[in-house]
Amino acid sequence: MSTLPHEASTSFHQSIVEFNPFAVLVLSKDGQIREVNHAASEMFGYARAEFPMNDYMDIVVPEHRDTVRRHLDTLTEGTPSIYEARAYHKNGAQLDIHVTTIPLVKEGDMYDVFCLIQDITESIKERAAQEEREERLKAVFHSTSAAMFILDLGGQVADINTAFEETYGWKREEMIGKPLPIIPQAFAKGHQEQVEQGRRGECCQGYETIGLKKDGTCIEVSSSFSPLRNEKGEIIGIVGMTKDISVQKKLERSWKESEERYRKLVELSPEGIMVHREGEVLYANLSAMNYSKENNPEGVSLYSFIPEKDHEMIRQRVQELKEGKVLPYMAIEVTRRDGETIFIDTNSISITHDDQPAILTMFRDITQRSKVEAALKESEKRYRMLADNSLDLIQLVQLDGIVTYASPSHQTVLGYDPSEYVGKGVFYQPDGEVDDAFREVFMNMAITQRPFSCEIHRQHQLGYDVWVELIGTPMFDEEGGFTNMMLVGREITERKKYEEHLEHLSYHDPLTELPNRRLFNALLEQALLEAKRSKRLLGVMYIDLDGFKQINDNFGHDAGDELLRQLAQRVKPCLRDIDRVARMGGDEFVIALPELESNSEAAGIAEEILLSLQQPWLVMDHAFTTTSSIGIAYYQEGDKLQTLLKKADTALYQAKLEGKNTYRIYS
Repeated sequence: MSTLPHEASTSFHQSIVEFNPFAVLVLSKDGQIREVNHAASEMFGYARAEFPMNDYMDIVVPEHRDTVRRHLDTLTEGTPSIYEARAYHKNGAQLDIHVTTIPLVKEGDMYDVFCLIQDITESIKERAAQEEREERLKAVFHSTSAAMFILDLGGQVADINTAFEETYGWKREEMIGKPLPIIPQAFAKGHQEQVEQGRRGECCQGYETIGLKKDGTCIEVSSSFSPLRNEKGEIIGIVGMTKDISVQKKLERSWKESEERYRKLVELSPEGIMVHREGEVLYANLSAMNYSKENNPEGVSLYSFIPEKDHEMIRQRVQELKEGKVLPYMAIEVTRRDGETIFIDTNSISITHDDQPAILTMFRDITQRSKVEAALKESEKRYRMLADNSLDLIQLVQLDGIVTYASPSHQTVLGYDPSEYVGKGVFYQPDGEVDDAFREVFMNMAITQRPFSCEIHRQHQLGYDVWVELIGTPMFDEEGGFTNMMLVGREITERKKYEEHLEHLSYHDPLTELPNRRLFNALLEQALLEAKRSKRLLGVMYIDLDGFKQINDNFGHDAGDELLRQLAQRVKPCLRDIDRVARMGGDEFVIALPELESNSEAAGIAEEILLSLQQPWLVMDHAFTTTSSIGIAYYQEGDKLQTLLKKADTALYQAKLEGKNTYRIYS
């Protein structure tokens, strides 16, 4: 690769860095940040003067550091490297960054690394959002009940949905890349005109034509065509949708035929229709005659149609109709002319017939419906059995909030007999706890009649925690009336434990189980606020193991990892209960020492740690001794977190310079 001209001035170099519109970091060969420009300070949230000029890896999230190191290692070969990683903002947030690293070479030797950084956080979010939108559209396309297809601009099939396969019989793999086969030749011209409209950016709705199934049968369909556009608004295909309207068209033809027979509508009605006055039948249609013992029931008694046991009830209803009352439908049992006993649903209204008051009675055979209702009750019984044997928690709740049913699974999941809940309010808990969050979502469902889902915490009768994923569903009758509510809960205790474990991992170093940099910074920020408020002494201590690299080189990284684990365990007993130790990376540890009585107290802790870490180590059958170095800094008025850490780091560096195996206090 080319090198910087020997005569390149310092000002030229500084201009490239300072006035670059992108964030620029200049690193030393060993990864220390040497220069940053204004754009970098803004990107990472620092004022220019407070940007942490230390190890580049400190701003890289731990899980990406190995990747970054690999890319930096390639620079020694004189090859630029481009990679994506995640880094910390000053406020603790994480940024997705795109980094171009270029080795700066002079006379064949790399002396610095030029890093050009772009913040791609929003790009990645947008990419994820775009993928999510595409997945949602794809899900809608494949789950909709309408038969849909997509054509490319050449008229070839690009995709079809499940409803299309079910409607026409072709499978997706048979269709892709081929002309649409559902248009009979006689209707091809009209179809092509609709496709051309789509290519021109026009929409076509409700175009009625004939669709051809794979088995050769034809159906009547209503088609719609729309242009399919990409993100730039360019037309890239045609979206088509067809709806089988064969039944609808058949009904329309039937309605036209019915209009021609309008005058016979009443006579041919499947419902029995009668007009009667003072118990005498004045008119009966053909359906009503099937219920009469007479060939022509006109002039006979109404009560000849009705079992004697119901006569008095019918007389009472007739009297109420005369008084102007509106009566509900009534089901009674009658015997048809052929001797079969059936159930009919009947209702009556007052009318005027031949200029005199009369009563119009309509009835229909509901024998089949009665059988269905009986079957429904049996079905409900079976569903009750399923609910009783379900592992999920199931409750039925009245509109007044009273639980009418609780599944036996309450005993298994929560340790309480279902009867403990039945007859009580839905917010009742046997242990007396109050769940305000559940109360809020339940009341919202009761008011809006919309379902909800949430996670709730309950306590088992034996005292341990139980987590439940709960779905609330409003229930409606056939007329759409809001009748009651159903709660179905599934135990997710193990899932919650796993989620809590993941949360723990995000704030702790997986190797030592100590707080990581993210958690420690939050703890130290709190300690800084408390020190400022209380005027108590706050110290920060950096610990670095002397010669750790040689241990890694001699015994391997596994031994190095085990040494760090043991080191963490040795340090803990040297600390007070209120002290907090964290691993910042590598063999570097940091300790927050709040509420110190004096400077000597921190020094005493440091001496105890140094002594502890001098004791022999036994790591994977390797016995050896080590020393360590410690830097201590105390909070002073106006110090910020990074300032205090930088002071402690400087003191650590001084301890290293002065022979190691000691501690130094920043002054």
